[in-house]
Amino acid sequence: MGLLEVLAAMSIGKLILLGVLALIIGIPVLVIVLIFMIVAPIAIISKSLPWSEKSIRGERIMPKIRILGWGIFFIAFGAGISAAIALNLQFWGIAGITLLSGGIGLIIFYFIAAKSERRETFLEKDEEEAL
Repeated sequence: MGLLEVLAAMSIGKLILLGVLALIIGIPVLVIVLIFMIVAPIAIISKSLPWSEKSIRGERIMPKIRILGWGIFFIAFGAGISAAIALNLQFWGIAGITLLSGGIGLIIFYFIAAKSERRETFLEKDEEEAL
């Protein structure tokens, strides 16, 4: 029996009670989710803007390699969602494919970061030897 069939079989009083409970619980949850989706990223981004206090002092808040890591992760995550939807999978299939592709993206980023770190270490050794 589907959800719509269950709702159609309920009495009007139960549907009204269910709607009121949904509003009482749903509105605060929606507000909290919107705060975390809108306000929190703005607060995080505002700390890393070029004119923020830490950037003026010359400190890098998020190195380029970390930005690359997040970019690779989210691209892989989105590709996983697209692939799961294209394969017409159900909820758990979408969740599994998405997490798998996100993990593969993180593994790819690990290899890129390790190569970059080796290169920086090699360049630092060359600079020390030149002195």
